Amino acid sequence: MIKLQDLIDRFSEQEIAQLTDKVNYQVIDETVVNHAISDAVAEVVGYLNPTGLIANGVYVGTPPKSLVLKTCDIARYYLYENGVTDIVEKRYRQAIDWLLLVQKNPSMLTGATHDDGTHGTKSGIAVMPNRPPSMWE
Repeated sequence: MIKLQDLIDRFSEQEIAQLTDKVNYQVIDETVVNHAISDAVAEVVGYLNPTGLIANGVYVGTPPKSLVLKTCDIARYYLYENGVTDIVEKRYRQAIDWLLLVQKNPSMLTGATHDDGTHGTKSGIAVMPNRPPSMWE
């Protein structure tokens, strides 16, 4: 769903190096990054599993940019082992809130519409009005 390069593009190579190189804070430790990415993806999959957008732990199709961005925010949160900054915490919480919205309305990711032009998933439940009593016919 995301790669090291996504984190570098979003947050800078310097920040990722400072968060992962526990000795000199200069070189990215890919093992640490991959662990954070794995944890972030697992969390995202946990939220999206009920939507049907995940198959065998993988997003079906190409993940939309919005999902990549939110997954990056979650991975970054996991990289901050020794306490997160306010902005990292805020972005993590926003990502989780967004995933909860996507869980309720998967069309936020797919843009899927139905034949009648509506968005979202259909539950198969229909509401039908009661027939009026015969004295009113």
